[in-house]
Amino acid sequence: MDPLGQKLRDIQERLRELGLERPRLVETKEEFGDLAVPLHREREPVSLARRLARELSIPGVRAEALGPYLNLRFEPRALEEMLKEGVGEMGEDFGRLPRKGLRVLLEHTSANPTGRLHVGRARNTLIGDSLRRILEFSGYDVYTEYYVNDLGRQVAILVWGLLNLESLGLGEPRNIDDYSEVYVKANACGPPEDEIRDIIRRYEEGEAGLKDFVRRHISKIMEELLAELEEYGIRFDGTFWESDLAWDGSARDALRRLERRGIVKYEGKAAYVEIGGEKIYLTRSDGSTLYVLKDVAYHLNKAGRCDLMVNVLGEDHKLEAKVLSELLRSLGAPEPRVVIYSFVSLPEGRLSTRAGRVVYLKDLVQEAIERASAEVEKRRISGPEAARAIGLGAVKFNYLKVQPQKPISFRWEDALNFEGKAAPYVQYAHARACSILEKAGSVPPWVTGSLVADEERSLMFQLLKFPSVVEKAAEILAPNLVAEYLLKVADRFNAFYQKHRVLQSEEPVRSARINLVNATRIVVKNGLYLLGIEAPEKM
Repeated sequence: MDPLGQKLRDIQERLRELGLERPRLVETKEEFGDLAVPLHREREPVSLARRLARELSIPGVRAEALGPYLNLRFEPRALEEMLKEGVGEMGEDFGRLPRKGLRVLLEHTSANPTGRLHVGRARNTLIGDSLRRILEFSGYDVYTEYYVNDLGRQVAILVWGLLNLESLGLGEPRNIDDYSEVYVKANACGPPEDEIRDIIRRYEEGEAGLKDFVRRHISKIMEELLAELEEYGIRFDGTFWESDLAWDGSARDALRRLERRGIVKYEGKAAYVEIGGEKIYLTRSDGSTLYVLKDVAYHLNKAGRCDLMVNVLGEDHKLEAKVLSELLRSLGAPEPRVVIYSFVSLPEGRLSTRAGRVVYLKDLVQEAIERASAEVEKRRISGPEAARAIGLGAVKFNYLKVQPQKPISFRWEDALNFEGKAAPYVQYAHARACSILEKAGSVPPWVTGSLVADEERSLMFQLLKFPSVVEKAAEILAPNLVAEYLLKVADRFNAFYQKHRVLQSEEPVRSARINLVNATRIVVKNGLYLLGIEAPEKM
């Protein structure tokens, strides 16, 4: 339910009735109003703004002409009634949108299974998990999938290392950290290229001994990797193995379909297509399939299991995403929507697994919790559970508050800021709301008409935007919109809290303010959930 959204649609309909063909509502500075209708492109915009201000006549909305703008400001009572309606009907689910009956297959993370997830690739994971929550909250049926790249060069290097443990001076790997060490040492050795290609070819052909050997080791890595992500509240509905596309013939079927389109050419056994004047190879010279061909087969498979495909990819995969879309388009098959994210850096520089200079997500989270523990002790916040919620929340929020396409430079002073643009600041707003409600004992009936102060009006207007923020974040696949919104809510709530007493107010103001605090709690809790962040009740 979206009472504010409905009111905005009513305003737009009324403006159309008054002759404005395509009315546009935009946010404006608070001193001018809540929203503005820009009229620059209309004939005689200044006089038009004056006429619309006189004739708009929407209950609860004040209209004022200012140059070529029609400024709109909601009356406090109108906002209060809308908020009461929304929270009253939806309760703890305020902001959740109706079911759409559409299936989304969301693929994210899909890092090469050669060891732990590093902090750069973790951006994929956190964006993907947040998108799952946002899309589900928006009414989609979401299935999350991890694509296990077990037929590529990186896994072949790991397998080479496993077959040469003695020469690398290593023992049998017992856990994911041991596998990481095998991979890094094997990669540093520069294994012979013909041996790497031979491993890929034999594994793709399903050679019995090698097939079982690789699957056994990669399964161990995947089990630990997914278990670690589960600890952070990140789950997958399923995995899909790249090798299955070779073994069940799907990759060869995709090649035949492309051949029937007349776009495949050959250099010996190496098949390729030309896109933008460049040769894109689909198979190697020995006939084994390359990643792009299996990616086409994978997406043909995915298309049969959903209504919409969403992929989260690093910016180093832009070309692959473009090639995939071109090939799917040539087959008349659905194309995925792709979220491209940029790199993450620490003060030491960019991060790389292949070079061995790496900071793992586990290490980052552990350090975040330790630093949060120090803050908890300093601020006399109760319990180790709070430290974990604050530390893990700080990492997630710091990744998600930035547009995916923009690079991130991770800084602790930003991530663990209790007074600024960080998770602890938002979490503290939730805890403060919970504290007020605990002291109140219960949430009384809401009689509207008492919330008239500027800070109350500003907070109510901000809270009412939540359903539209959820909808927009799902539409453009942007978790940062939720993070940015939560910071605004926390700002407005803190301004309200600093200026106005809640429990010491006289009735009916006291009851109305308790309901406003409860509405804030619900919105902040749900918003943090969409980012995969815990909302502590005590801080």
